[in-house]
Amino acid sequence: MTYAYARVSARDQNLSRQLEAFAAMNIDRRHIFCDKKSGKDFDRTNYLRLVRKLKPGDLLVIKSIDRLGRNYQMIIDEWSRITKTIRADILVLDMPLWTPAPPPVPSSANSLPILFCKSSPS
Repeated sequence: MTYAYARVSARDQNLSRQLEAFAAMNIDRRHIFCDKKSGKDFDRTNYLRLVRKLKPGDLLVIKSIDRLGRNYQMIIDEWSRITKTIRADILVLDMPLWTPAPPPVPSSANSLPILFCKSSPS
């Protein structure tokens, strides 16, 4: 299952840029979770609902890494929890090299090698 998470820090901020990116990926609106709350911690109602739904093999899509949170160590810990404990993948749209699977290999024999990373950092 593919899920998406969008967050802005204040009620007067707009989620539309993130939601448009998810729509472009054809993510079912019922699988998009949004919060209008600070990223200082992970105590966000819809984020917690989303994480409870994640299962092994699921994909969590976020527009940019800072939508997950703002504290570097907390983001690393949460990334690890999602990818290693829950065993779901994370796709960060603004970081295309962090893909859950290798991209397709081009048919051209003269192509440069394609670089990719597994979603869970080593």
